[in-house]
Amino acid sequence: MNIILLLIALTINICFAESKLLGTTLGQVNAGVAEFWGCEIGVRSYVVDFKPPLTSAYSKYHDKPCGYPPLIGTMMVCFTNLTGNTSEKYIEKLSMLTAEKCNEFSSFNYTAEFYKQQYYNATKHLVDYRDVKNLSQPIYSPLTTNVSKYYASFKYYKSYYANVDNSTYFAVGICGYFLALIIIGAIHNFCRETSVAKSINGTRIVKLFQRYIVFPTLLPGGKYYEAYGWKYFTILSPNRAQFLVDFVLMLLQIGFYGATYYHATHKNYLRFLADKTGIMSFGKIPLLILFAGRNNFLLWITGWSYNTFLHFHKTLSYWMILDAVIHSISWTILELGYYVESLKELYFACGVAATVIGCVMIGQSLHPLRCISYEVFLIGHIVLAIGFIAMCWNHCNILGWMEWLVAACCVWFFDRLVRVIRMCCFGIRTAKISVVGKDLIKVEVNKPTWVRHSPGHYYYVYFAGWNMWQNHPFTTVQEGDKLCTYIRVKKGLTQRVFETVSANGGKMEWKVCYEGPYGGNGSYMMKKYDDFLLIAGGSGVPGILDEASRTSEGKMVWIAQTLDSVKAYEMMLRNVKLDLELYITREQGSEKTMRLKELWGEAESEDTSSTDDKSNSATELEIKSCGQQVHAYYGKPNVAEIVDKYVRESPSSNVGIIACGPPKMMDELSHTMSLNVTKWDKSVDYYSEFQIW
Repeated sequence: MNIILLLIALTINICFAESKLLGTTLGQVNAGVAEFWGCEIGVRSYVVDFKPPLTSAYSKYHDKPCGYPPLIGTMMVCFTNLTGNTSEKYIEKLSMLTAEKCNEFSSFNYTAEFYKQQYYNATKHLVDYRDVKNLSQPIYSPLTTNVSKYYASFKYYKSYYANVDNSTYFAVGICGYFLALIIIGAIHNFCRETSVAKSINGTRIVKLFQRYIVFPTLLPGGKYYEAYGWKYFTILSPNRAQFLVDFVLMLLQIGFYGATYYHATHKNYLRFLADKTGIMSFGKIPLLILFAGRNNFLLWITGWSYNTFLHFHKTLSYWMILDAVIHSISWTILELGYYVESLKELYFACGVAATVIGCVMIGQSLHPLRCISYEVFLIGHIVLAIGFIAMCWNHCNILGWMEWLVAACCVWFFDRLVRVIRMCCFGIRTAKISVVGKDLIKVEVNKPTWVRHSPGHYYYVYFAGWNMWQNHPFTTVQEGDKLCTYIRVKKGLTQRVFETVSANGGKMEWKVCYEGPYGGNGSYMMKKYDDFLLIAGGSGVPGILDEASRTSEGKMVWIAQTLDSVKAYEMMLRNVKLDLELYITREQGSEKTMRLKELWGEAESEDTSSTDDKSNSATELEIKSCGQQVHAYYGKPNVAEIVDKYVRESPSSNVGIIACGPPKMMDELSHTMSLNVTKWDKSVDYYSEFQIW
């Protein structure tokens, strides 16, 4: 699938490269274009003794002022009369502009020198327009300028091109806003990668920033990792930092929409608004594709999670479509009475199609629909995106601003190319797949020699078969010379793999391809801290266990539903050197003491002893093995109490906390961190490895 999409992206890029790319008309307001159109349109009304060649699409409008010498002279003199500028430099500039525009729109290909000579010739033979008694007769001499006749048109075009310039600046401004955020993110990431964060996280101002912006969900006690739901409708909420970014973006959008429109009548206002929103919409397309890419280099620069960039991808897409809808509605009003006729023009019809496709993409990407079938959403989204880009291309290839689309397609091509390279480097390998729990499968594949594994790495796994195009991200760990992926069975692809393996006795071989690695940011950041608290639950266990096997400082808290789900990670548990606390939430246990091997079902007995009931948890088991101290509790843990107690009792002056688990647990951790960070007298950092989109 990636190879097919790569070929499509390559084809689009080749088409762009071989086509005439019309760029942004930036700077036209001071280039003399307003004078040209103001005067050129004005002189068309004069009657001429001249038969135009009419060899170009727009000859009927432009052949007279571009090819009939008396009108050329009248037009050239008009330029200087409107501006009062008669300098040699100005005349040269307008002569070059006139040659350019006339070559583009008329049947004539005269040089700039020709138009310059027409100007100087006209100044010697000017006739006052007021001396012409009958303007219904052809003119044979250049006329002076009726300023009152031309000035309104001149001011309109001056305002028009100023609006076009400002619209481009606004589009660039949105990119600049995110560039500023990325610079801030890069600085923050640098501080976390070095010992700077460990030093400054203990300061009052940083703790306040963490409490009110970095750690909390949008609303106190609200949800970020877990979706809000009302019957059949669900929605993901931004966290507070993301909301602030979204809020400032909204203010920028509103400010740009309401920016001053000079010399704008009601009709002109609609035209200016239509142009502005169209340009602003195009300016967001490269960011949309960049933020959605798996190989987005900004992931490494900022240290932000992939779901953070996907959130910005969604937010920008909403504003882009709103821009496009305003653009389309404005042009629909402007074209009243001509709309059906305008639809016969390819650029107009493609513009309508692009807006419709964009709206459909927004609708099909709503959270409830993604949850029903993510694979269907993804392939549909990609197909619609290709159609959207194609329609935008055909809409603006005669208007300009194509550099935005070229940039977007180059980013998309690069992302697909890197994906294919990653897959080719890994190759198609034979994996051993086994059922290790009632809803858990394990995929083992030989690790390529070039792979340097780090805790927290995840890969997109492709299973050979008719659904090879499907792929999902899974946290992967290293066990000896193997890369092992523990996959929690859900619906769709994982359910089909689970059923197939189960039908083959619970073990079988399968051809797979891994695309990656991605992620792994948390491990080296947390190494800067002297003490650790690792918290895991659900599908987040493998990555945290991998972290725990790489350090001997700190403690790991593991929240599991049953003991069987713990036994599935036997090989990884053998390498854990930290103190380990197990919380079994869906089983009842008796008071006894046993070794870790008993937990794995091996024959080894140990005396049991009674313990006191502690803080609403039922029973504590103490398991000793390989010098490792493990406590297992039956009952639901108080995550807030565990974190607060550990940080307060830590002998170190700095603590790093890293977690991955069910959405509800992750939200609870966010609340705990935001509520307590200012109460702790230590430098504390928190890193979430949870990914959701």
